[in-house]
Amino acid sequence: MGWPRLGARNAQYVPMLPHLLTILQVEDTRSDAVLTAAALTAGEIPHVIHVVNDGKKAVAFLQHGAGYADSPRPDLILLDLGLPGLSGQEVLRFIKGDAILQTIPVVVFTTVDTDVSQQMAYKLHANSYVVKPMDLPAFTHIIQSIAAYWSEISSMMPRRLQPV
Repeated sequence: MGWPRLGARNAQYVPMLPHLLTILQVEDTRSDAVLTAAALTAGEIPHVIHVVNDGKKAVAFLQHGAGYADSPRPDLILLDLGLPGLSGQEVLRFIKGDAILQTIPVVVFTTVDTDVSQQMAYKLHANSYVVKPMDLPAFTHIIQSIAAYWSEISSMMPRRLQPV
């Protein structure tokens, strides 16, 4: 996204470079994690993605627990609901109940397509609920759209103001 240069005789588009989007994907299905990484790379969205495969590891990552002492604060969390250890709803409850983590956008990205699950996710303050498509082109499009929205369209909390 960019703005025309002010004062120029012929307004020109000046692109703004999106910052490197740091994503935490909480996903227990390896093929979905691989497809997500491939879709992000194909979309040429500057990113780094960290993947954990269960709810307990997600909490450890976010709390800089054992094995995750140097984990970065993610700009975005892609959260599956059907996780071993802690469920996706329990992870969401933890994130949105923590004063330091609650400002991180959480997109529930799951195959669970029920009204009850969607209501519960929004009640727990998920920022979005997206049902995983079953075909590759749609999956790729949705992942790229999510990343583009959070890196190029939505105003992220400035890193200098984020709690550490």
